[in-house]
Amino acid sequence: MLTSSQQQSDLERSYRTGLNSYIVEPVEFESFVRVVGELGPYWMLHNEGVPQG
Repeated sequence: MLTSSQQQSDLERSYRTGLNSYIVEPVEFESFVRVVGELGPYWMLHNEGVPQG
């Protein structure tokens, strides 16, 4: 999930409902562009999902 919420309750609820990644988007444009640019490698190389089956 890419979100602007930094509320602990949102984070906890998201993981309880099956989310496997919670990323808070930065407010500054340059930082936002950097984070979005890092999402591809993150998903392809580092993220581990729940095994299916």
